[in-house]
Amino acid sequence: MKKLIFTAIPLILTALCGALEVRVSNGTVSVAGDGMNFTVKDGVITSLSGQEFSKAPNQPAGLGILRSVDLLRSGHMPWGEPALNQALNAKFDYSNYFRPCSRSKVQFEKTKDSLRIIWTGLSNNKEFIPDAVYSMEFSQRKDGAMQVSVSGSYDKGGVFGAVVPFGTIKSRNIVTPTLGGMKYFTGSPAILTFGTPPYLEAPFCAVETGNGKSFGIWLEDPTFRPAFFAIARTEEGFAPTVEINTLIPYEDKTSVTAPPVFFNVFNGDWKAAATPFRNFYKNTFAKEIAIRDGVKWAKDIFVLSGVEYKLPDDENLAKYVSLYGKDKILMMTWNARADGWDMNLPEWTPRAGYVEGVARAHKHNIRTMAYVNICCANYYSDAWKKYNLDKIFLTRKNSIYQYKNEENKTGAKALNIGNDDYGAAPDLMKNITKGSCLYGDLLSHLWREFHVNLMKKWYAETKTDANYEDTSGTTGDHGNGIVRGLSAGQGDAEQMRLLLQGQPHVPNAGEFAPAAVAFGITWPLNYPTVYGNHAFRISRLHRQVPLTNYLYGYRQLLTDNRGYSDFLKYLQSAVGDMVGGFGFIASDFILDNSVEEIEKSKSYDGFLHRRAKLFSEKNLQNYYPEGSYPENISAMYKGKDGIYSLYDNGFLQEMRSPAGKALYGRVNGTNKVRSVLAPVNWPFFNGKELSGLNPDEFYCLFSDIDKTALYADTLPDGVYLETYFDTPSATFLKLNSKNHKETEFLLNSRIQYEHCTVNGKTWIPGTPVKGKLPLSVICFKKGNSNAYAVWKVSPGQMEGENREYSTLPDKQLKKRSMKELHGGNALVAVPVTVTGEDMVFEAIVRDDSNLFIHPHDGTLLRLYVNGKQLKELDSTGGVEPKWIGDREARTLMFDQRLRKWSIPLGKMFKKGEKVLVNIECFSRANTRGDKVLLTYSTKEGK
Repeated sequence: MKKLIFTAIPLILTALCGALEVRVSNGTVSVAGDGMNFTVKDGVITSLSGQEFSKAPNQPAGLGILRSVDLLRSGHMPWGEPALNQALNAKFDYSNYFRPCSRSKVQFEKTKDSLRIIWTGLSNNKEFIPDAVYSMEFSQRKDGAMQVSVSGSYDKGGVFGAVVPFGTIKSRNIVTPTLGGMKYFTGSPAILTFGTPPYLEAPFCAVETGNGKSFGIWLEDPTFRPAFFAIARTEEGFAPTVEINTLIPYEDKTSVTAPPVFFNVFNGDWKAAATPFRNFYKNTFAKEIAIRDGVKWAKDIFVLSGVEYKLPDDENLAKYVSLYGKDKILMMTWNARADGWDMNLPEWTPRAGYVEGVARAHKHNIRTMAYVNICCANYYSDAWKKYNLDKIFLTRKNSIYQYKNEENKTGAKALNIGNDDYGAAPDLMKNITKGSCLYGDLLSHLWREFHVNLMKKWYAETKTDANYEDTSGTTGDHGNGIVRGLSAGQGDAEQMRLLLQGQPHVPNAGEFAPAAVAFGITWPLNYPTVYGNHAFRISRLHRQVPLTNYLYGYRQLLTDNRGYSDFLKYLQSAVGDMVGGFGFIASDFILDNSVEEIEKSKSYDGFLHRRAKLFSEKNLQNYYPEGSYPENISAMYKGKDGIYSLYDNGFLQEMRSPAGKALYGRVNGTNKVRSVLAPVNWPFFNGKELSGLNPDEFYCLFSDIDKTALYADTLPDGVYLETYFDTPSATFLKLNSKNHKETEFLLNSRIQYEHCTVNGKTWIPGTPVKGKLPLSVICFKKGNSNAYAVWKVSPGQMEGENREYSTLPDKQLKKRSMKELHGGNALVAVPVTVTGEDMVFEAIVRDDSNLFIHPHDGTLLRLYVNGKQLKELDSTGGVEPKWIGDREARTLMFDQRLRKWSIPLGKMFKKGEKVLVNIECFSRANTRGDKVLLTYSTKEGK
């Protein structure tokens, strides 16, 4: 080993280390030769192979030495998502990090294949520690990848990690293994953080530089050391850092030696950058992956349908098969165990009738899956005592982002406390409330064996084909140090190995699937309806890529569960297409409708059905082309008849056939778009372009669209359709705009009407429509004057098939016969002919929703006359209800009193004039449990 020592002074010092030329100037170390060409300044990599990285505004670097527990916690936010305002401030205080500086002594150690740079004396810009040491050892693999191994020491302790930082790489976006794979775009300065799964499902990121190249950074660590990524974002690009941590607790740690971090520049998009990690993982866990992928039937599953408690009867199971085919359907039961199981984990007694339901499904060639739980237990529950978990369960003591958080030590949040001795008596866990759901640490070998035995017993009793192992992805360092030679995520990996070995015939789904367990997960659950808020969910619609599927070879599991609204169903399907999932469908939709109704429906559920049918008929599986994806293609699928592509231009998404034909689509965020697809009942579609879209809404697009009664070739820019429906009595069209006060366009009709008005003034079809916005067009048909109920199937459009008001279900309430209007956004359209000046239209309405179907959030009821709102009832009183589990309190959150609305139509209109009264129900964010009671009448006033 050849060693040279320099003291950093503002002179240029040059040394030849073998075939390497090393130059030191003002804290910058430049290295050239032997295939290595890079520079490091103050411990930050600032160039590679001639590509310069500009200085990052602020980032962690060097050796992590604990100086502030508060900064340690806040600086390790598990997920610094900008859309949730969770990103760190660009000027975050990184005084817990000590890096090389002008006072550091630098020396080099050269071996045959590597160069090690060692700095003695480190600073955090406030404090200089002369005896702290940080080193970076560089080498190059035969495949061209550079690798750097960092280490460091400080004799007084508190060493929590070492960092490999890069300067700002000029780029448009960075791709991270977040929630299946996600792009982050350049923007205002901030620091994006990625720690625990599912926010960091692999130690990898790829910076796409926009010139057909990508820069990849990754770890190849089969021991799953705790790692943390912090990425400084600017308007120009991203400065990634990889931090490898020591084990909790940190105070006694005096040194850190990290596994190597690899990096390289690649020709191609994120797939090229991800290939080395993918190959490492496949080779390292080849035996486990072979067991996982050895279940042949799992490859033929293309449709998932979930049920809460009971598998369907024979008639409905046969319906599923007629729709999606044999051996292609997986039925997921979320509550397959007896009542009370969720307060008695880990009890696995099957629910009455469940075993028979599994046998029934098998008779129809349908596979089954059930919710199980890999690590949770209710403290001192009956199951806890039954299985003597005092001797088995290992509590989770800590985490880096909650390090020594004293506020998180009571009740159901008692996840950070317990005893180092997991065989200790229960009274030593006195701070934990009985019944609390605790997450266990799978470093306990006794628990691992116990869980596998429970799963074997579960299969023997029920013959359930697959298990959804909830909480299986929650890997990390939970503060238990080294147990029987294993630490951090190694316990989770060993649990997954045991499951594969113990039940090689039973595939596992998982609550996401990071590196520590991915080799044993066939289907990781991707749950877009759960994470973040509405703004974040919208931001996901065009940011996802099938990254973790590519890395690990599994398929994302998308479910209809918690698809409480039309938007959430839209989101689920969009994410499923982008991350590489398969079809899914709500069981209620299948059970409540005939095959003919299902096939015909153009509701959001009907859209999900068509998507699921395509996946099952064509056997769609992830496909990754050589090189980059074609322009505006974000995912590709291989079907039995060729390659299918997901087109996405940031507004429009279309699933396209091998011949390039658009089969189904979605659109949001725009007023006009070119497409051969359209929403149901859309009057402003000319076969090539859609206009009249509301940029704030979300539209499902179909290929088989019926022509509407009223139509126009296009709408003026900025004007959007608010409502359109056509009943046997009348056609109603309402337009609005955020920017315009009035509009003018040519509107035509395919049928003859008795009378039409625009904002109350007579209008003749085929002539221009002109008026102030909001603008209502109402056309009355000859002969029929009945009232009809219609349901909204997408923003702006109501279901083409109407239901006569008189056929709605009856309910007696306070000696009144009222009609039930079930579910979602709906209205009753009532044509009325004014009989005289004393005529009154009277409506009685009530929100009759089931308040205890979570997450019912109230109903808005409104009455319109000729498109103008005259009455409103908000059953929440304007206060967003919070579900707190208290049934009595829940009844006080909603106004469910009868309300009477009287409208003096005789005073408003002339005798003989026709008007249209709409009584509308708006479901707010969620539709579950929604139901409205209403009745109406007309009478002569006094």
